[in-house]
Amino acid sequence: MLFNKFDLNKFDILLLCPSVIGLQHVLDKCSEVAKVLSIEFNAEKSHCTIKGKKSAGDVSLMNLCGNLVDWHESIKYLGVHLQRGSSIKFEINPTRIAFYAACNTIFLHSSGVDQL
Repeated sequence: MLFNKFDLNKFDILLLCPSVIGLQHVLDKCSEVAKVLSIEFNAEKSHCTIKGKKSAGDVSLMNLCGNLVDWHESIKYLGVHLQRGSSIKFEINPTRIAFYAACNTIFLHSSGVDQL
């Protein structure tokens, strides 16, 4: 299973494909639709990762609107990190760290403030 994440202004798109060739065909269709609708994909903010039995091997770079899309070990999607590997793994530590940092900031700035 292949994952591809796009950053479309404030919207994220997650594409799932059963093969690398299938993913490239989907990206080609996205490129065609982008031309018709006059929209642009930012290939620098687009990432691919791979799941399944062949995840340990090297994979050719994907092409989106004439730009190369890199493969990554982990993709952040909706605050969850999807990790490359033979099985589906989620990394929640970055989200947990961000949550505790936000809480600590609130507590730090609210110390000494009288209760309402």
